[in-house]
Amino acid sequence: MLKNEMFQYFLLDMRLLLLLTVPFLAIASETSVQECFDEAATKYIACKAVHGRPAVCDCTFRDPCYIKMIVSRLRVSGVEKFHYLINQTFQDPTIIVKQYGIVVIDVSNEMDEDTSIHFHGIRQRNVPWMDGVENVTQYPIQAHGDSAKLDGREGNTGEQLDNLLRQCSSKFVFADVARKLEKRG
Repeated sequence: MLKNEMFQYFLLDMRLLLLLTVPFLAIASETSVQECFDEAATKYIACKAVHGRPAVCDCTFRDPCYIKMIVSRLRVSGVEKFHYLINQTFQDPTIIVKQYGIVVIDVSNEMDEDTSIHFHGIRQRNVPWMDGVENVTQYPIQAHGDSAKLDGREGNTGEQLDNLLRQCSSKFVFADVARKLEKRG
């Protein structure tokens, strides 16, 4: 009998919570639906180059944070292999995000072959269409200018910057380290 009474109180509390939150859910957003999907209206951050190191995309004070990445490839003279570039650089950018921050990455494929992209440190739970092997865990990003919007919420600290520092305790420490690296470069 006690469990049944507790369950009834729980249901009453949930209904009350729902009644209190509904008016806030009905508040109109200042951003129209068209603006949400209009790439020209999106305010992308600039990933800053650091001499001899990957570029730094500092999303510490932006939530959500929008990043534009253009994937291309370059044939080096005298070599049969290609070098793959992101935003015309050889090294992939380092993304700095505060814990639980939202990152939206628009990836544009400028190559003449399909591709896929994978990010370390961005949690992708129940998102089967992105961030993995093409035609296995995600649809490929088609060649010749097709794009994909990848989004996720940063969870565990230390994962985003595993190439710079391994498993540090705070995203804010990462931001300070990146700024110091920029000043040295």
